[in-house]
Amino acid sequence: MSAVTLSSFFTEPIGKAGKSGPIVRVPSVQIPGGKPGPEGRVVMLYGIKDALASLQQARLTAHKNGRVLVRVDADVEIGEPFVGKLGMEDLANTHIMNISRLIAATAESVARTIALPGEKLEDPGVLIGKDPRRLDLIFNSSAFKEIAVIVWPAPVPNIRRPDGKNKTLQLAAVRSSSLIKNPVVRNYDGKIESIIFETF
Repeated sequence: MSAVTLSSFFTEPIGKAGKSGPIVRVPSVQIPGGKPGPEGRVVMLYGIKDALASLQQARLTAHKNGRVLVRVDADVEIGEPFVGKLGMEDLANTHIMNISRLIAATAESVARTIALPGEKLEDPGVLIGKDPRRLDLIFNSSAFKEIAVIVWPAPVPNIRRPDGKNKTLQLAAVRSSSLIKNPVVRNYDGKIESIIFETF
């Protein structure tokens, strides 16, 4: 059994990090553009490159506002690790669905699961980008009942990559906060008795 490490963060006033009490509440990462998230799910940063870039930007913003960034890393068990494109049989073993790595047949199955009646079928990443609440339709589908984590490329408004495509941020939605294990809180000086991962 392997695990994927996800990240989140919050801020506290400079000089007072850890002074707010022994119960640490970790908010879900906000989705670019202020879009609503999947109800009852925790959303966190996924991947080293995107996570580090987002945390660095959040750290700079916090500092400008007289606050300090507190980073939280945690694990979610995902079954067997898998490299390459994911098919339905692979998802049954790995328990993590990376929307950007699905083979065509599986991507179409996911698109049909989350498309609205009469809506044109598109890449599931595009459909989720329009409304991330569609992630609930995947979690609630009997075809994907083993999935613990869904990773998707959340579009970042008004920012384009050098190739002209919209910039995206890799986010991960976790089926249940109870699946999040081994949290590590960085840059927090106070005593910690419990950590609560907040959902949308």
